[in-house]
Amino acid sequence: MALNGAILGGPASFKWGGSLRWYDQDESAYAGVKATATITGSVDYTLPAAPPAADGYVLKSTTAGVMTWEAGGSGTVTIFVDATDRGNVGTGEDDLSTFTLPADTLKNAKDRIVGRAVFKTANNGNVKNMRLYVGSNLIYTISTTLALETFVWDFEIIVDATNSIRVWARSTRNGGVNTTYTTASVTLSSNQTIKFTGEGTSDNDLVQKTMSLQFTPAI
Repeated sequence: MALNGAILGGPASFKWGGSLRWYDQDESAYAGVKATATITGSVDYTLPAAPPAADGYVLKSTTAGVMTWEAGGSGTVTIFVDATDRGNVGTGEDDLSTFTLPADTLKNAKDRIVGRAVFKTANNGNVKNMRLYVGSNLIYTISTTLALETFVWDFEIIVDATNSIRVWARSTRNGGVNTTYTTASVTLSSNQTIKFTGEGTSDNDLVQKTMSLQFTPAI
């Protein structure tokens, strides 16, 4: 269907495979918009009521599809915050805070995830192990018998030029710093899990207090 100068009232629907196209003046090329082959839920995207305040602004959407202009800045966005206390259960290794990174979030060289996690140890001398995983890769382990100690983990996951990821992690506490740097092989086109685990002897020997993640695309 081709329309020239027409104004439509009410919603217009297009079957899958069809697109809404705007042709240039001589009709030699066009810009188009269409839906993907499979949509998990219906949504109307509502455009902002006014133009952006300056160059470099980007569209930001709510889960209801309401879009607003936001200053682009560095492009860093918070993608995950977990402030729920999560402790180990008895003996063995238990998942604590876990986030599933959607496929292709990290896909370009220098795309990165920066995270922070905080742990608290119980008032006993039991062995307590905290571990960071990216996908199936064990990145780092800290083992301690310290009581009532707070551990702060800072870590960065970055895509390198070979499309592998490099992970830097540092754990700090009163009077101590531990650091590691490693390269891990993951399939960036698939969902990947970023998680911490805890291992102890008794319940809540180790409690993860928080984890947060920020994503920064390559510039």
